[in-house]
Amino acid sequence: MSEPGWDVSGRAAPVNAAAGCGGQQFQDVPAGATVGVTPVLRVAAPFTDDERGFWAKLEGFNPGGIKDRPAMHMVARAKARGDLRPGARIIESSSGTLGLGLALAGMVYRHPVTVVTDPGLEPIIVRMLSAYGVQVEQVDEPHP
Repeated sequence: MSEPGWDVSGRAAPVNAAAGCGGQQFQDVPAGATVGVTPVLRVAAPFTDDERGFWAKLEGFNPGGIKDRPAMHMVARAKARGDLRPGARIIESSSGTLGLGLALAGMVYRHPVTVVTDPGLEPIIVRMLSAYGVQVEQVDEPHP
């Protein structure tokens, strides 16, 4: 089964519903190349009470988390408009998911990323952002 998706340039692209399933591995794939091709898995009996079942999107295969598409799109559009100059820093306030997407976009488009957040951000998200090269700035209270 296929459904429409988006490639990193924002153009419509076919999406293979089974991509990444069945033991396939993504090796030597450029960061961002799998954006928009998140695999889905059909879940049916015996895990559902009836024959209808449902499709489960396997977000763990997304390179930049659940917000990778919007982050890639925002950065691509900002660059196209000239609002984001080559190598300029991306600064965003985030509770994690958009920050992870921007980390991917920063890697793809070669921009450093700073995420500003509160101290309540889950430690694992802070570690993931840091591992992706993001500068994490935790603030206790807003600037006057």
